[in-house]
Amino acid sequence: ALTPHSDVEFVVGDRRVRLHRAVLWARSAWFRALLDEKWRAGKRIEVTSMTPEVFGAVVEYLYTGCGLC
Repeated sequence: ALTPHSDVEFVVGDRRVRLHRAVLWARSAWFRALLDEKWRAGKRIEVTSMTPEVFGAVVEYLYTGCGLC
């Protein structure tokens, strides 16, 4: 289940990542397009275009502005 403060769950490989739609929407055109396309289907979105490690690095950068800190 989603935590009280997250509102979307991504399934990437064998990992589930709970995030904040507003952060993703504001910081990334790729996530905006993905959320526009997939959000209507539910609050769980499967990502097959990248590995869990790459997805994690992208999310870290979007949330902190620092990818390799």
